[in-house]
Amino acid sequence: MKLRLLITLGLILLFTNTAIIHGSGGPGEALVLKPLHGLYPFYGGGEEGSWARQHPDRPLPWWHHPRNDYVVLHQSSHETTIAPWTVIYGLAYVLCVGLVGLSLGQLIIHATRLRKRKRSTATPPP
Repeated sequence: MKLRLLITLGLILLFTNTAIIHGSGGPGEALVLKPLHGLYPFYGGGEEGSWARQHPDRPLPWWHHPRNDYVVLHQSSHETTIAPWTVIYGLAYVLCVGLVGLSLGQLIIHATRLRKRKRSTATPPP
């Protein structure tokens, strides 16, 4: 139980601080440290300038901004094959969501069992 909790917390920290950014108008992608924390791990894609056309009068998001507030950890291209680290990153995200769901389910089951146990000990039999 403690190991699962440590793995879940480690994965949550990983995904709140990193993301995969798909290149605009090209097959490239990069694993980056995000400037802002958030649980969504995949950003970008689409045609160059599509964000500005679809969202006029709004500032560019951090993954499109020319300042590049993020730190690139690894960069690759899908022109030949899919990079194995992107598959591992995606599977780890699915594992993280599954572990969080499993932990919440067990917490609910444990809470209902405690509530039933309290009720049975609180009321004496007739």
